Amino acid sequence: SSDLSGNPIIIPAAGQQLGNPYFTGAGPPYHMLVITGYDSKNFITNDVGTRRGQNYKYSYDVLINAIHDWNGSTQTIGTGPKRMLIVRP
Repeated sequence: SSDLSGNPIIIPAAGQQLGNPYFTGAGPPYHMLVITGYDSKNFITNDVGTRRGQNYKYSYDVLINAIHDWNGSTQTIGTGPKRMLIVRP
C-alpha cells in the first residue's frame, strides 16, 4: 500500500452511503474520516466511527460517491459539494 507522503486527507461523507458494517444501525447521516493511504483497489482510512476503523478500507467508488459536505439536511446530504482538507506538516 502507499501512504500520502505524510499528508492525510480529511473528508466529509454521507455516512450511510459508506455501507460500513461496523457502524451502529445504518450509520451516521454525516461523518468525517481520514484517508491515510491507498492500494490498487481501496482508500485506506482511519475511521473513528467504529472500533475497527484503523486502516479500514473503502473501495474507491464507495468513498468517492459518499463524499459530500453537510448542507443542513439528512434528506439532501447527497447534494452537498465534494470537499476535502489536505493536512500538510
